[in-house]
Amino acid sequence: MKSETNQLKFFKESIKSMKTSGSIAPSSKYLIHKCLKNVDFDKAEVILEFGVGDGVITEEILRKVNPNCKVIAIEINENLFEFSRDKFSEHTNLELVLGSAFDFDKILKDKGIKKVDYIVSSLPLSLFKQEEIDVLFEKIPEYLSKEGSYVQYQYSLGKYAYLKKVFDKVSVDFTLMNAPPALIFTCFIS
Repeated sequence: MKSETNQLKFFKESIKSMKTSGSIAPSSKYLIHKCLKNVDFDKAEVILEFGVGDGVITEEILRKVNPNCKVIAIEINENLFEFSRDKFSEHTNLELVLGSAFDFDKILKDKGIKKVDYIVSSLPLSLFKQEEIDVLFEKIPEYLSKEGSYVQYQYSLGKYAYLKKVFDKVSVDFTLMNAPPALIFTCFIS
């Protein structure tokens, strides 16, 4: 029953803020697994998440991460932020931030963090203006450690060519077991 309530809450918030959520259903366990399969949770010191939503990816990150890793999760929707703040209140290595992922660099500077090992993003890139995307992806390689990666899931190949211009290597995975089916881009710098 609780899970149905969470899904209904996510659906209502997603409909109200489609431009920033980009989805009407939480990520499936299959999508979450594919997004996180290349994350070295034992060695990660800082993981940054763009777009917490209902926290299903955050929950899996927190379940797998080593206790010394700092997880910073940014959510722009105030209702989803409050929901996640309550849901994860006992996790001391999580810093949940109400704000825009486009300001992640300011958030990291305020926390004294110069590099992150992984960025996991559910941002709906196809719904943003190209100028906004350009500014975001100008900053991401600057903050990503060379051993880490940027993980982005989308529902189309629309930004694949763009990601290939920004990163040295982009691998693509796919899952039908999500509503809707999703592509997972894992991006690396050298």
